[in-house]
Amino acid sequence: LIMWESVRASAGLVVERILSRKLAYMDVFTTTAGRLVLKDLSKFCNAFTSSAKVNNATGNIDPLQMAYEEGKRSVLNRIKHYVNLDDEQIYKYYKEQD
Repeated sequence: LIMWESVRASAGLVVERILSRKLAYMDVFTTTAGRLVLKDLSKFCNAFTSSAKVNNATGNIDPLQMAYEEGKRSVLNRIKHYVNLDDEQIYKYYKEQD
């Protein structure tokens, strides 16, 4: 019984940390400044373009560069997850005029 209470308490702490993190992301990215950052990140992180990059020397797709570009995209996906944004909303920011 004591073990289950410990597990339950630990689970509660994990949930609390996740909710705190979610609120922090929402505090940052639901502001006007946050929208501007999301617009920039949507372009920088290849939200709507291919991650495949051609090596100019060989003419072939560079797998290391493509992995790097996919890593950038995963950062944007994490933000989208925490702020509950879908691709349509990110696309709207992406297309807004500077």
